Amino acid sequence: MDYFLKIKEILEDGVKKGAFPGGEFALIYDDKVYLHKFGVKSLLPPMPLKGDEVYDVASLTKVISTSTLAHICLEKGLFTLDTYVSDILKDYPNKIKIRDLMTHSSGLPAYLANGNDLKTKEEVKREIFNSKLIYEKNTKIVYSCLGFILLAYVIEEVLGDTIDKLAYKYIFKPLKMNNSTYHPDIKRAVPTEYRDDKVFKGLVVGKVHDGLAYAQGGISGNAGLFSNVEDLAIFIRSILNDKFVLSSKQLDLLFPTQIKWIDGDGDLIIRSLGWAKPKDDNDIISHTGFTGCNMWIDRKRKIGFVLLSNAVHPKRENNKIFGYRRQIWNLFYK
Repeated sequence: MDYFLKIKEILEDGVKKGAFPGGEFALIYDDKVYLHKFGVKSLLPPMPLKGDEVYDVASLTKVISTSTLAHICLEKGLFTLDTYVSDILKDYPNKIKIRDLMTHSSGLPAYLANGNDLKTKEEVKREIFNSKLIYEKNTKIVYSCLGFILLAYVIEEVLGDTIDKLAYKYIFKPLKMNNSTYHPDIKRAVPTEYRDDKVFKGLVVGKVHDGLAYAQGGISGNAGLFSNVEDLAIFIRSILNDKFVLSSKQLDLLFPTQIKWIDGDGDLIIRSLGWAKPKDDNDIISHTGFTGCNMWIDRKRKIGFVLLSNAVHPKRENNKIFGYRRQIWNLFYK
């Protein structure tokens, strides 16, 4: 299959040039799944891939788990898009709606300046509750980890359990995503970055890379999920075939454009409910993850793609995966 072979060639060239250690991808095309694993598991120390690896999917957690659970809550009538966070989390001071969190237009900052210094969920929650809005909501799009951590707090409150257990109950178990977890086997986990700060010193393996998620024991709305491409191919394919954990009506709400904004660089930023959109097309959704991951789903053309990588290993400055991800996208849409 031409697309599959070209993607293999692009990624293996990246490994050869030292742009990233390795990874795995799945292409879903014409209802067939094409899988490939490439490169190595680790550079420090050198370790080859065994084939059973799970990757820290970073912010893909936002769409695979948190956003999907939010849509489940919407479908159950536990809140609406116009429900205020403070209607559920009584101590939350800002007038932000669920819709604002899901479209990254809430006014919240992207991250916490002291995020990597925090050690507990209580500290993270206190800092987020004390965070001032930095712009008038719905006037721009600022991709916010804080917003999705807050969204997870809301979901946990209305569904009565932690986000890891809820994701297993409502998503991973029904879809038979048996390799998806917030509690990975360290022997299977691919290492990410060498961390050296107040909280942790050493190579991060089997623990979430993101600082705010790490402080919360790896159970967070913005990051924390570990998975592999076999599972994420199941996730994507279930959406393409309308056999997802949402009704057809609710599934339809994943795709349409909700908000658009031209940023300071002149780039058009587009969001649907929970997902990014690489183009203003009501049939395509996408997302990326800081560790090197990305995924996109084209409902009209029945195509899905996911790439998992530890491109931040051993340090984020080594990450050169972005141009290779763009080459893959251009195979389909240039």
